[in-house]
Amino acid sequence: MIGNIDQVYFFGDSLTDTGNVFNFTGGFPDSFGGVFPYEDGRFSNGNVWTDYFTEEFNLTVDPFIAGPGLNLDLDDNNDGTNFAIGGVDSGDGSGNVGPVPIGLEQQIDSFEVLVNDLSSQGEVFNNDLYFLWIGANDYLRFIENADDPSTLNVIEVEANFPQNPINLVTNVVVNNISQALQDLVDIGARDIVVFNLPDLDYTPLATGLDEDDQEELRDITEDHNNRLEDQLESLREENPNINLIDIDINQLFDEFIEDPTNFDFTNVTDNFSGVDLYTGAAIPPATGNISNFLWIDSVHPSTKAHELVAELVIDSVADEVGSSILSFGQRPNRLQMEAFIDEELVGRESGSQNGVVPSVDPFTIFAVDSQDSGSNNFVDKTWFDQGEGIGIKDGDDGNSSKQKRIDGDEILGISVEGYYLDSVQLDLFKINSNDGATIRLEAINGNNLVDSKVFTLGSGQIQNPNSLVFNSSGSFDTLHISAADVDTNMFFKKAEFTGYEA
Repeated sequence: MIGNIDQVYFFGDSLTDTGNVFNFTGGFPDSFGGVFPYEDGRFSNGNVWTDYFTEEFNLTVDPFIAGPGLNLDLDDNNDGTNFAIGGVDSGDGSGNVGPVPIGLEQQIDSFEVLVNDLSSQGEVFNNDLYFLWIGANDYLRFIENADDPSTLNVIEVEANFPQNPINLVTNVVVNNISQALQDLVDIGARDIVVFNLPDLDYTPLATGLDEDDQEELRDITEDHNNRLEDQLESLREENPNINLIDIDINQLFDEFIEDPTNFDFTNVTDNFSGVDLYTGAAIPPATGNISNFLWIDSVHPSTKAHELVAELVIDSVADEVGSSILSFGQRPNRLQMEAFIDEELVGRESGSQNGVVPSVDPFTIFAVDSQDSGSNNFVDKTWFDQGEGIGIKDGDDGNSSKQKRIDGDEILGISVEGYYLDSVQLDLFKINSNDGATIRLEAINGNNLVDSKVFTLGSGQIQNPNSLVFNSSGSFDTLHISAADVDTNMFFKKAEFTGYEA
């Protein structure tokens, strides 16, 4: 899991749904028109951000509708539950654009049923992580019905239609969200992740509206996000013990639109499939590679966009929830290795001059041959020196000065038990190279290479080189340190990791 988090729970609409609508209806219909764009019960052409997030932390989270119909699965299964339902509004569901008669209010109610059942068994919910992303359906429905005020009761707006309905509508929606958050806090939630909205004017649906409606969507988005920010601040003041984590989706989608090539998008405006779930209409599908499109239909992002959303969420959660700093290195001027977690000493082991480097729980240090793909562990070949640092004793090099340094096809490995790691800072002690030192760091998860980076440093002997910082693209449990060319050899002193408790 993530740090000290026990379970994860998701609330929201189709942007977060991983199968609730699909299970309720017994499968998506084929009559959307256009090119059928959806896969695996998601409102996208593949995984949504929820999937990418749970995969990152090896979590299993099921939809709460087992289907078909309202056949609810409220058991305490696996690592959490996804309550998000495609098409729902922020209220009681009366304004839904989808087939499931449940809004955010009923999602929270269903969660409370689960809480009441499990609380009787002694379970508490203040070590869980909660996610809430909702609001777009309220506003898209509002735009569709703006000419008929009587229809706005779907989001609890009174019949006395005001001159400026936008402020009233956003106030209702944000209050609904605020109430849901307070309900979660009352249940015991402490760590809650809350999303704002992207500019709804960016959606392909908006391009089919007149200029007044497009302007209203822009105004609605801005007003919603401002009101939501104010409400979150009020909740923090009223509940000082909670941790509300803001996800600025609006800024991320601004970046998609303003610099699409930076994210490998070639089309950030068109509806790839031609499907419009709001109007039921279908337009001719776009041409091109879906992997380069931002939008899979009139309002839903592609799985590529969802992956980028997940990266933002993962980074934000890493900064706020359960992230630890784990340090493993040589005690200054001593033949000892030390382990620290969040600056607290958790272990210290002594070694001997020119002897094997001692491991310290949760760290294991070892040496491998690159030709064995990391499978041959010869821990007795690690080497320890009070003045030189940590290296590998191989005795195979013709140059005796290199016999204790990491060079050639040698890899020094550090594994960390019980943690998902995402970055490392490596403090090198001495590097020697005639033509310019190159050092490779590899992030390994199990036996699989997750990511790698090659650092190019100066020539000659560098006594106190700068630290190397490596942010892996995925979680890992083992770091491999090696020379990237035959000319480079080195020692190191300390490795400092960031990660989450498994």
